[in-house]
Amino acid sequence: MLKKVAIAAGVTAGVMVAAANLLYDALLVPASPLSVRRFFERDAVAASRPMDTTGLGPDAQAWQEHRARALEWLDAGTFEELTLRAPDGPVLCGRLYPADLPTHRCAVLCHGYVGSPGNLAGTALRFHDEGWNVLMPWMRGHGQSEGKSLTVGAKESRDVLGWVRRLVNRDGEAEVLVFGSSMGGASVMQLAGMELPKNVRAIVSDCGFSSLRELMGEEFGPAILPELPLIDATCRLRGGFSIDDVNAVEAVSHASVPMLFIHGAADELVPPAMLDEVYEACASPRKRRLLVPDAPHAQSVTAHPALYWREMDAFIADAWDAA
Repeated sequence: MLKKVAIAAGVTAGVMVAAANLLYDALLVPASPLSVRRFFERDAVAASRPMDTTGLGPDAQAWQEHRARALEWLDAGTFEELTLRAPDGPVLCGRLYPADLPTHRCAVLCHGYVGSPGNLAGTALRFHDEGWNVLMPWMRGHGQSEGKSLTVGAKESRDVLGWVRRLVNRDGEAEVLVFGSSMGGASVMQLAGMELPKNVRAIVSDCGFSSLRELMGEEFGPAILPELPLIDATCRLRGGFSIDDVNAVEAVSHASVPMLFIHGAADELVPPAMLDEVYEACASPRKRRLLVPDAPHAQSVTAHPALYWREMDAFIADAWDAA
């Protein structure tokens, strides 16, 4: 009897380990044939098409036209190709678009889990038109950047810090704003809890999530909770990180630089309630929040660009006044 129980337990354990590895391949290994990113990419392509702006006002249509120009500018504009070796080995790539006139102001824009610098083209051109140098890196495991696995912010945040230091090494007087969307938003919130160069003046997180553990519970439901210890062990073994390393609530509790948190009220991927979690946890004495009506995930600037940039501009002015 005991032997049968032991065999059954061994089979169950084997199935659970296999399931954890399949989930890891599906979610975190872009080159895996099991990767679900191709399904997300189809959704991303659909999301990148012009949004139905009916009822959203003329500024939404104007933003669509601006974004179309921005996508052309990404390749037609003047830029410098940069590379950076991450501490754990991958070579990361990015483009630096210099401002038309000399300035110390720099914006680092970090895209999300399924994305590329092109997803932030409109935002990039807006900063550039306002007189910023704009750095747009490919996050690890995306596009031109190396990386066998994604870590959903754990290592990506250190990569972003590397890019910031790269800018500071080029210009010791650099004044850096770091912006991230979705996974990029989670990454820049992780960054906020690190020891940063004094050159970092402000951090903006657009639709970032409160923690990877909480996000997985939201996405997969209570059934995933008993499996989390095994999933965490798989992440540690294969990716060199723990799911608890991605905890924006904990990270921003150590923040000191000004922070702006943005979220779409119609976000079905990252619950809007997470906006309140990270905002309330943030220790920065200068912090703002913006909940954008009608906006799906990572579409706040598309849904209400005038509102979005009014808050962004006010935040930046306040952050620079505080320096």
